[in-house]
Amino acid sequence: MPTPGVPVVSVGVLGPLRVAGATAAAETVSPAGPRAKTLVVALTLAGTDGVTSARLIDDLWGDEPPVSAKAALQTLISRLRQAVAPGVIVSTPTGYRLGDPRASDLQVARSLLTTARIRPGADPATVTSLTGEALRLWRGAPGSDLEPGPVSDELTRVAAALRADLLRVAASARCDLGDTVGALEALDELATDAVGLEHEDLVVLRMRILRGSDRRTEALQVFASYRKRLADELGTGPSNALVALNAELLAAEDDPLDDGRAQRGPVEPAPSAAAPARRGAHIALGLRSAPNELLGRSSDVDRIEALLEHARLVTILGPGGLGKTRLAQEVAHRAAGQWPRVAVVELAGVRDGEDVLLAVASALGVREVSAPRIRLSDPGVGPVRDRLVAVLAEMSTLLVLDNCEHVVDAAASLVSELLAETSELRVVATSRSPLAIGAETVHPLGSLPSDGAAVSLFEQRARAARPGVLLPRDVVFRLCDRLDGLPLAIELAAARVRSLSVDEIERRLGNRFALLTSGDRSAPERHRTITAVIDWSWNLLGDDERVLLRRLSRFPDGFSADAAELLGAAQGASDGRPNDRVVLGPGDIGLEPVAVADALDGLVRQSLLGAADEPGTGRLRYRMLETVREFGDLRLAEAAEEELVSDGMFAWAEAFSRSIRSSLDGADQVRSFALMAAEQDDLVFVLRQALAQERRGVVATAFAALGYYWSLAGNHAEVQAFAPEVIRMLRSAPVEARYRDPEILSASIAGSLLAFGDRRSGLLAVARLRSLRASGPAQDPRLDALSGLFLATVVDPLAFRRRLKEALASGDDVIVELATAIDGQTAENEGRVGDAFRLALRAHESAVANGHVWTIGTTASSLAELASQSADPEAALGWSNVAREALESLGAAGDLQEVAFRRAMAELSLGRYGAARRYFEGVLVDEENQGEDPGGSRLMSRVGLAEVALAEGQADEGVRLYDEALAIFRGEQSRSRSPLALLVAAAALAAHVRGGAAFGGGLSPSASAPSRAPSLANRLRTRLLATHRLSGAFEDVPIAGAAVFALGVWILGSSSGSSSGPASGSSSESAAEQWPTSLGLRLLTLAETMQGRQEVPSLVRADAVAGVTDRFGAETVEAARSSAALLTPSEAYAEALELLVDRRLRA
Repeated sequence: MPTPGVPVVSVGVLGPLRVAGATAAAETVSPAGPRAKTLVVALTLAGTDGVTSARLIDDLWGDEPPVSAKAALQTLISRLRQAVAPGVIVSTPTGYRLGDPRASDLQVARSLLTTARIRPGADPATVTSLTGEALRLWRGAPGSDLEPGPVSDELTRVAAALRADLLRVAASARCDLGDTVGALEALDELATDAVGLEHEDLVVLRMRILRGSDRRTEALQVFASYRKRLADELGTGPSNALVALNAELLAAEDDPLDDGRAQRGPVEPAPSAAAPARRGAHIALGLRSAPNELLGRSSDVDRIEALLEHARLVTILGPGGLGKTRLAQEVAHRAAGQWPRVAVVELAGVRDGEDVLLAVASALGVREVSAPRIRLSDPGVGPVRDRLVAVLAEMSTLLVLDNCEHVVDAAASLVSELLAETSELRVVATSRSPLAIGAETVHPLGSLPSDGAAVSLFEQRARAARPGVLLPRDVVFRLCDRLDGLPLAIELAAARVRSLSVDEIERRLGNRFALLTSGDRSAPERHRTITAVIDWSWNLLGDDERVLLRRLSRFPDGFSADAAELLGAAQGASDGRPNDRVVLGPGDIGLEPVAVADALDGLVRQSLLGAADEPGTGRLRYRMLETVREFGDLRLAEAAEEELVSDGMFAWAEAFSRSIRSSLDGADQVRSFALMAAEQDDLVFVLRQALAQERRGVVATAFAALGYYWSLAGNHAEVQAFAPEVIRMLRSAPVEARYRDPEILSASIAGSLLAFGDRRSGLLAVARLRSLRASGPAQDPRLDALSGLFLATVVDPLAFRRRLKEALASGDDVIVELATAIDGQTAENEGRVGDAFRLALRAHESAVANGHVWTIGTTASSLAELASQSADPEAALGWSNVAREALESLGAAGDLQEVAFRRAMAELSLGRYGAARRYFEGVLVDEENQGEDPGGSRLMSRVGLAEVALAEGQADEGVRLYDEALAIFRGEQSRSRSPLALLVAAAALAAHVRGGAAFGGGLSPSASAPSRAPSLANRLRTRLLATHRLSGAFEDVPIAGAAVFALGVWILGSSSGSSSGPASGSSSESAAEQWPTSLGLRLLTLAETMQGRQEVPSLVRADAVAGVTDRFGAETVEAARSSAALLTPSEAYAEALELLVDRRLRA
């Protein structure tokens, strides 16, 4: 019979996954697909906290999330909700959770275990019943039907730990009932499940059970075996308590415990950490009643309890204001019903390490000696320590030592001694620095997530301060994020709503130390203001640590040990010359490298710095909370070191930028890209400062590295943001020799604005590049070759071939590969697609041989593009996968968007409409909040959705989406001139004419074509002719071919079929109706010779050729194709322009 108050299970994870079904007929269902199963289990493990969308995406897709991960997650949730009962999964402000987190079998088992442990007056029979009910919830191996991964591993771990706890409690209860057989069965299952040595408390329990069932010899054998394994595997021996029990058994030949006790009564089990013995009433000392609900820390409480199963000292570690004390009190309260004694000792008021022993002894009721002050050297201290040890040995005790950081040495020494001399003691400590003893396991306490519990905490405290307060969720989120998720800072900010709006609080956060005051009057002085919180840690630092903290506070996004060493060593400043560098080195106010390393370690130990491995670099990255950064910045101003640190950061930026630039296009690209990704925000900060202070050399060097990295990664929006201001600073005045190469590279990068945006700034950059190169070549041969090639491309087309030939003959693999790829792109632009494929493949194979990852990715992307525009979606998909793998390893987000779009178009062409739609819809999710769209991914996703609609027979929806895309082009002047605009206009016209129908069904237009196609055709014709006039020496013949194809389709789909020429005086709606079908056929075949692009399904020529063949006959069509094939792509383009320039063709 189920226990009253325990909810009905709607989610079962203790075996193959089962969830309450959506219909009465389907009582339970197994979610379809491995990701759906993983999602349900992740929500189950999270309990009441739920899981953020970002965390779910990481759990479900790991290192390979889809491009539109949020949309993919929403789709998965939507499908899952259709399969399971209503309310099983609910949304939260930041993600999702189970509708009733208590209704999983995992949580029901936990509740039964908790009830079994703490139910007042529960007899052993009740405990046995409760644990039995919980153990029966297991239906098999948890996670057996999940894909291997972190969620599956966590479920296995949690379920195994829970079952072990249940078996321990069950064994103890059966002992109390005298059911030694059942107790041993429970212990045997534990031994089977356990890994490594059996815990000592279980050894004690097994020995007592065996003694109580007249099996004393077996009990002695258990001890002997355990002692041998301890010696063999750990080089240690059993505890004093276990040795004493063994001695008792050896001496107890006439012990009444051996006279049949198993038949007469229960056996008293030994206490354990997991389920400590109850010896009379529970004792709770120093516990404080919680003033309100503890938010966002349930997983931390569970984790600490789990750690206490095995670790004798758990230290809750973190900076001030995180809520370590509150968390420790919560752990103590939950333990109070399970442990015979729980004692909390607050050490914040202890000012001297000598007083730690007295504080602990007093809290536990150990009588003090008569001296007014005890020191370790006093003769009376020994007896106090001895009495304390004796008191702790009386019963299992959980001792909580709060705020150890200012007396950490004394606390560590005392805890080490107490743990060595007592076997039934567990300690939880809170500290800003670890105790650093062998028994310690650290639980680093993180900030509250700013999109979850932090927001809830602010809202709760704000409404308590002013019930009617308006709390805009987006403003509260930003506030919590800027406050680092620190509970104390959030509470102090929330208290300000008594006199300020939330928006006003956000605006005043620039001076947070003046704002965040007036906290809870009942709180300790150190927790009443945010300044006091940081001051508490500041006062524990040494001089070197303070120097380093204030100097490093200027880094906005963390720093490496190298940067810390450079800033720590700074001891001089600029003499005022704009390009001068700071004097660095050890001295009176500079720190030696060893001192910097020690100071970094000290700041980490005090939780003022966090340290984590940088992905892909092999380095540690150090970070400060924003609150600590601002505190350090104030101390920096007080020390009058602002100019010194500013110069030091300029020197760091120059040194790093020079060292990284040459490796960005070498064999060590992956690590170099990871280094740039790590330092990017700091370099941007320095670049902004250098622009503001007109430090020309720093600007050139930093922008050269950043701009080159952004260009390689496809992040052209970043180049657009900085290049205009950079080039305005660099465009005139002589340049120092050491900055000449950085300025050449900066000007080359800024020159790309000619293609991506600000043409005026692009022209200024090209003019500066010409001036710099006129005075001599770059020192770096690679830079000289590539900048010369770029300059020839934009200002001297006649010299382009010569420059390209020189580059191809270079002995530098990087230059040769890039030049070969450029040669291939030139061939593609000229319509020589076969040559383009051959050259791209040659560059790709060379890059593979030389390990040049970026070139591997970009050439594979080019090969995918060539396959796509040749209507070979299978090959396009294969090369896209190669490109994705390479570019993902570099984090080249911009180029990856293009690859993802090409993959989606290939999926569409292969008839996989669902996969294509999911991608396109995902790109458009939250479009208004995504800012600029320089790569056109959102624009092209409209084109993709239009093609999906056409493919599924929804012609009107398809042409509507095309109209949206064209309207966007018309509204953006810079984008309307791009080749992409011509391609989309061509696809739109073809879509209007064809309406999604195959040409085999005839060339009749869609329902909307009569009204829209003529104007679209006229605009396309005008755009094509204008593009030709403005393009100069470099034209994209295949894109022009797509436009010629669309115009041919329009004429063929609309013409009346005359064969000689336009009829005079016709009042027909479309000029196309006046022209001979032969013109449409000629344009169609010229487009084929021009290798018109076909990645968009509406532009694929095969259906059109089939349609005109049905209409005019194979012989006529083949003759037209053969005639056009005699021309080169450029000649075909020239003829098409001649045909289209006739003004009589205007609609």
